[in-house]
Formats: sequence, structure tokens, C-alpha cells
Amino acid sequence: MLSRLEAWRSAASFYRIAGANAPGGRPSINYSRADRIVLFMQPGDTVKVERVEMAGKVDGVQLEPTAIVPDSLRPRGVPPRRP
Repeated sequence: MLSRLEAWRSAASFYRIAGANAPGGRPSINYSRADRIVLFMQPGDTVKVERVEMAGKVDGVQLEPTAIVPDSLRPRGVPPRRP
């Protein structure tokens, strides 16, 4: 059973987080880079991550899904249609 996973030297991590309350049930997306990344897995017969630790030069991005507003699909500068 896997309990811990380590990556060293130019480590990168990409994962999706289930979005039960997110619009359309879409997941959020996380991409991180660090000199060292350690994943600690939940105990038992599972493949779920309990926590993540990063060290050294760390950067990344977390993208959250949002609801699409109908006007957001219209190109900028184009007025809305009148019925």
C-alpha cells in the first residue's frame, strides 16, 4: 500500500479536485512546481491524498470552475440582440 510519494529536483504536480458544489460538477485544477513535493496518502485501502507538502522554490496555479453567464459568450463590443 502506498503511504507516501516524493518527487525531487524540478518536481511538478497536476491534479483535479472533485467539485461536488461546482457549476456543472466540474473539478478545480491545480498545477504546482517545487524543488521537492511530498504526497501523503490517506491510511487504509485508498488512493486518496491526505496532504501535500512542497519545499524550495514553489509556484503554481489553482483554477476554479465558474458558471457561464450567457452574455459572457458574446464578443466584446457587440450589443445584445433585441427580441
